[in-house]
Amino acid sequence: MSVDTTLCVKCQKCVKNCPVKNIYFEEEIKFKDNCISCQRCLHLCPVNAFKYKGKHFEQYSI
Repeated sequence: MSVDTTLCVKCQKCVKNCPVKNIYFEEEIKFKDNCISCQRCLHLCPVNAFKYKGKHFEQYSI
């Protein structure tokens, strides 16, 4: 998991909603080593700044 810093608007929705507190903010988004792959960060990012396995993840609505 990584974040495209050129897209990130620093809203910190990912930080606030990570169930294991794996994501934190220090001038940019940083990650610890306890991710459980819930992918909440991917789904909550308003600008699709997250990358998973090197590819951008695009949200969709039903």
